[in-house]
Parts: sequence; structure tokens; C-alpha cells
Amino acid sequence: MQSRTTSEGIISLIAPKIHALFEEVAGKPRSFWELETLVIALVRELGLLLMMTLAQARTGFEGKTIAGNRNVAGGSHRLEFKDMVERTVTCWFGKVTYKRAYYHSTKAQDSRWPRDEELGLRPEDIWTPVLQKLVLWFATVTGSYGTATEAIFRTLGLSLEYKQAQRTALEIGQQEQQRETKQLERVFEQQQHLPEFKGEAADCMIVSADGIEIGMHSGGFGEVKVGAVFEAALQAPKSLPLASPAPTNGTGELPPTQRQAEIAALKDSKESKEYKASTKLVEEALAEVAPDRARQPSWKRVSEHTTYKATRARCEEFGRMLWMAAQMMGVEAAKLVIFLADGGPWCWNLCQTHFPQAVQILDVFHLARNVYKSAAIFWGDRSAKAHVWAREILIELLRGHFDKVIAELTRMTFTAPRAREERRRLIGYLTANRGRMDYPTYMANGYPIGSGVIEGACRHVIGQRMKGSGRRWNDVGAEAMARLRAIECSRRWDRFWEDRQFAKAA
Repeated sequence: MQSRTTSEGIISLIAPKIHALFEEVAGKPRSFWELETLVIALVRELGLLLMMTLAQARTGFEGKTIAGNRNVAGGSHRLEFKDMVERTVTCWFGKVTYKRAYYHSTKAQDSRWPRDEELGLRPEDIWTPVLQKLVLWFATVTGSYGTATEAIFRTLGLSLEYKQAQRTALEIGQQEQQRETKQLERVFEQQQHLPEFKGEAADCMIVSADGIEIGMHSGGFGEVKVGAVFEAALQAPKSLPLASPAPTNGTGELPPTQRQAEIAALKDSKESKEYKASTKLVEEALAEVAPDRARQPSWKRVSEHTTYKATRARCEEFGRMLWMAAQMMGVEAAKLVIFLADGGPWCWNLCQTHFPQAVQILDVFHLARNVYKSAAIFWGDRSAKAHVWAREILIELLRGHFDKVIAELTRMTFTAPRAREERRRLIGYLTANRGRMDYPTYMANGYPIGSGVIEGACRHVIGQRMKGSGRRWNDVGAEAMARLRAIECSRRWDRFWEDRQFAKAA
């Protein structure tokens, strides 16, 4: 009866405002801009009124004793009712103020706020969970914490402190790190088994790993490790007549490929030049070695869903994180596992430890960048001879003529110490990755050899948010944002927050 009386009271308050709105609109023509502005204001007012009333709805705690917190003195003590204390939090619609009972025990040094617990609030929270989720999403996908709070103001009309958005992101990122670390400890240290994978076995699972550098407050750069796991299937190429003209974007220009889009996103830097040069080398080499490769069946991503992992942690913990993600997707049941990475030894050590069944493939674009770097040192960055030599070396490697390339490098002589050291480095790089460069077999089987998957992942997951002019991070902030970015880019944002609320309730 009381709830009905309360709802009827709210209706009696809001009904005149709705009638006034219709009368005002009926009086003269209104544009959609005006209509939406009026309706949004009314919805905010109604929403805030409802939130204030519903937050206050639960009573009956006064004058009782309740059990203490379970994590204080074993939870065997009792807390006494002390007072009804007012609290204000900010929600989607504005500031909500309500009163709730306060219980305390001086002897046990313990306190509880039962109504706050029911509402899923901690004593330090100043935002409701829904607003936290929205603020953190903006902070994760936009360029800065300041941009996030500006977006909240533009969409909801709420003025929030960007420093609070930053503190909240750090806290939630750290909580996720602690949760995942404990989960890994249970699996690897306590030998607890993960839930059995019950889905359909994938034809192919592709795992990639790489690192990307970000600016640090302490000076210099720090590496964030990034991993990607996705399911692939052998797909036939689209049947196009050989004489068909290439599709354009309507202006007569060729539409940008993913690789070209990544290049365009880079600034005019040494990295950009190397990226462009290596891309051109790969295109020319593949056109020579496998001109019909695009018309052969190949293993391609089944869906847009990819699970990403990102961390500043040590390689050992990162490897466990990536293995856990792959296990949850059924990597053990997959008929084929491919591990695609650059030439970093830590990547291959990770693969050998956690994915020993995988076919290891050196990313051909990373190979091309290394060959291009050496050529630029041997004959000059803008030398035509450097490009021709690099292309011929890459062609030979794609044809599987490894020994021929090593013999060529061994015969080469240089007077400059830098060139001699670079020749030694390139020979070492190629020798270390010899077993991962069986490109004739990979291409014959339709395996990906250099789609830019992991480099794209580094830029998509980390680069878009954490790199850029003036952006500097400390260790805690970098780790927190890397975790949040991986969650968002994996399209697990809603699930992540649902799990958080479920854990609080439990």
C-alpha cells in the first residue's frame, strides 16, 4: 500500500509537467531540436525524482543489531544501530540524496551501512555503478580522462572531476589485475582445473603476441605486451574475373586496405617510413613469388570477435594470461593452432611454453622491416640499390631459399663498422627464426603469414589511447588502462561490469 501511495505521489507531481509540455508544444511549431531538449529535461527531472524516492524506499533498520562484517574478527560480533545518516551520490540523472542506517561496534572497530550494501555502493563511492561504467567507458575509448568527463557533460549535463575519473580507472584496473592474478595462481600454482570447454572445436585458432612502447613519466619508454586470440576457418576466395577492374571508393581511387589504414595513422616518422617501405617490399615480393595467392583458399577470421590481453607484467604472467584466454576459447580442442609473431625471443618462448602444438610463423612484415633496415644501413635510406637488394632477399626467403640468403650475406664485405655489425645482426635474426620461415609450405596451406594482425592489435588496443604527443604514464596507470583497453576491444565491457556487480552482491 505504501509503495502504491508513493508511486501515485510521483505521478501527481510529474503529470502536470507532462500536460504543460504538451500545451506548450501545441501552442506553436517546434523543431526536433526543441522537442528533444524539452523531453530530455523532463526525463532527467523524472529520473532524478524516481532515483531519490527508490533509494529511500527501504526502511526498517532502525533500533536493531546486525551481524558484523565477515572479514572482521570472524564475523561473530554484533553491530548496534547508531543513527540515520544522509548520503549523496551522483547517478545518470544527477545528485541523489537519501538517508540510511548506520551500525557500529567500537570494540570490534567495525561498521556497516546495510542500505548502501543493498544498493551496491561502497563508503568511498561518489558515483553510482551505472555512472561509473559510463565514465570509465569514455575514459577508455576517448583520448584522455578530461575528454571523458567533457563527453559526460555534453551527453548528460553532469559536471564531473576528471581526476576522479582517473582515480576510478586506476582502482578498477588494479582490481581486475588482482582478480586475474589470483585466478592464474589458482590454475598454475594450486593446479585447479578450468571449466571444460563445451563448444564446437574450432578448425583453427590463431594466437599472436607483440609489444608496443608508450611514453613514461619516469622518462623514456615502457613496453606493453599485447596478445590476440581468434578463431579462423579455411575460406575460398571470392571469385572475380581476372580482367575485372579493382573496386574504387567512388572517387576513382582505390579503397584503403587495413594495412594502408594503419600506415596512414602513423605520423611522418622513421617508424612510418619503415612501415611503408616494408609494406611495399612484401607486396612486390608476393606478386613475384605467389601472384595467384589471393585466389587460393586461406585461413581467415571466422567472426569479428577477438580476445585481447594487454599488460605491463613480466613475460611469464603475460604468457599465462594469453594461455587462459585461449583455453576459454577452446584452443586445446582446435584442430590447428597457429602462433604468429615478430622476431622477439620472448614471444617464441611464450609459444613453446603454452602453445607447443602451434605452427610458429614469423610475421612477414616484421621480416621485411628487418631486411629493409639492414639495406638502408648498407646502401643508404633512399638508395634505389637498397630497395632492389631488400626485395630480392625477401623474394628468396619467401621461396624458401634460406641457405642462399645466408651465403649471400656471408660473402658481403663492408668497411664501415656499423654495416658490419648490421650484417652480423641480420644473419643472427634470420638464423634464430629459420624454423618459422617455411613460407612456401605456409602459403600452400593457406596459413596467414603477415596480415598485420598483431601490429594492428597493438595500435588498436594500446596505441589509440596510450600513445600520442604529451601522453605519459606511470606504471600503475599504464597497467590499469592496458587492462581496460583489452576488455573494451574484446567487446567484453558489459559482461565485465555485470560480473563486477555479481561479485559485489555475493
